[in-house]
Amino acid sequence: MAFKGLFPPPPIDLIRELEGFGRLLAEVMPLRAKHRSALAGQIRALSAYLTIDRDQLPPDYMNQPPLLSAYLHYFLPWNLYRQGRLLAGLDLHIKPGSQIVDLGAGPLTFLLALWLSRPHLRGEELRYLGLDRGETVLKLGRRIFRQLSGQ
Repeated sequence: MAFKGLFPPPPIDLIRELEGFGRLLAEVMPLRAKHRSALAGQIRALSAYLTIDRDQLPPDYMNQPPLLSAYLHYFLPWNLYRQGRLLAGLDLHIKPGSQIVDLGAGPLTFLLALWLSRPHLRGEELRYLGLDRGETVLKLGRRIFRQLSGQ
């Protein structure tokens, strides 16, 4: 059974913001040259943990700087694209004053995708509660959101 419209073309706001997302990350979490040169290996390691070596994935991997860096600089933009397309295609009815609870929020990926794909919600009063094992990743997510939203 096909879900017509579930994954519509990405919203223009999503594409526009993702085009400049690398610059935003460079401001929020700049990488030194030696860390940038190690990034490809860190991405490979995290990819293996998330797929073939899933049973070896450390429960606090977002607290480990090399894996967090790999997530932010490679997986986060892709996840924002995928979630943004999905959120754009869902028939959501989020009422003003609603609370969104995000367990395992990481760097607030869901909140960022919602902001990028549903601009009509930006002026609504919503409460967002993002929970994760590590405080560092949540703080980075807040910094990314503030930079993205201009708040």
